[in-house]
Amino acid sequence: LYGAYTGYVEKMCEDHKIEYSYVPVQTAKKFALGEKRAKNREESKKEMIAAASKMLKRNIVDDNEADACIFLAWAMHKFYNVDI
Repeated sequence: LYGAYTGYVEKMCEDHKIEYSYVPVQTAKKFALGEKRAKNREESKKEMIAAASKMLKRNIVDDNEADACIFLAWAMHKFYNVDI
């Protein structure tokens, strides 16, 4: 499913001449947590939720929302030099 979704997004970007690039999950984790490493997947999810909540000063409800918010914050920082 992930590959199909990625292919669809790529196609839409190319059709509409929108620049895109791949960003590894580890890039977002390092941006949000620094060098800190979680012991397991559940701990990692909790740490990312806490980091996103702190970064955006709002209550993040789950790891999916946290990932989206952290990728947004990373992109704003990288491409627009804006810290959220």
